[in-house]
Amino acid sequence: MNYQNKDNSFGIPKSVRWVICSLCMLAIVILIYRVISTGTPKEFQNYIIKNPKIDEMYKELQDNFTIYQINQNNAFALDGALFIENVYYFEEAENLQINIRFKNNSIQPLLINPESPFKAWLKVLTKYDDAEWWSADENKIVGTGWGDISSEEKIFGKSTDKYQYAVYSFDEVVIDYTNSKVELYLFINNMDGEIDINENDALARFVIFDGILRDGITTPISRVQSKNLKLG
Repeated sequence: MNYQNKDNSFGIPKSVRWVICSLCMLAIVILIYRVISTGTPKEFQNYIIKNPKIDEMYKELQDNFTIYQINQNNAFALDGALFIENVYYFEEAENLQINIRFKNNSIQPLLINPESPFKAWLKVLTKYDDAEWWSADENKIVGTGWGDISSEEKIFGKSTDKYQYAVYSFDEVVIDYTNSKVELYLFINNMDGEIDINENDALARFVIFDGILRDGITTPISRVQSKNLKLG
């Protein structure tokens, strides 16, 4: 038997095999790039903003420190440009932390202050018996010069990245797991410290927690071990 083309594999010319291999390598490189460019930054994963009360309660309670992860029924806003990654509630410290991812090509054109893009307003409502909702805690606002309630912001990433990430920490948050509703409103930060809190003007609104049964559904929560959040 006469093999005239020893460079062929399964009848495929060498030049064609080279093109196929090159395309496969290119696809792998693109996949790796997409994973790196769109993946959650390592420093953001399980990140929390520590404060004296969280430190104090952790030292006192250790593994008995009650931490809940609140899972969103609807974590997206603005057609996916804003997404809630994680919500942690530190019960004994009365602290709520919300981690958000936002897509730069959608959000940056809207911003006035890229370094501190949003003012985040937390609204905590409680329902008693058959009365209407009432809100005692509408002044938990993250932003320069806002309020007496302790609140902090931490931004990860650059405005030139595909995504940026924000962590908002709110103190003095008391959640009644069967009678509370917690809402987060994001407003464009106008840099001058002044903002008219009008819900209708918010860039986005999220229901962070809803303890009132609707169609048999409440916001799911799960217990988190303190060691997973590197509190020590």
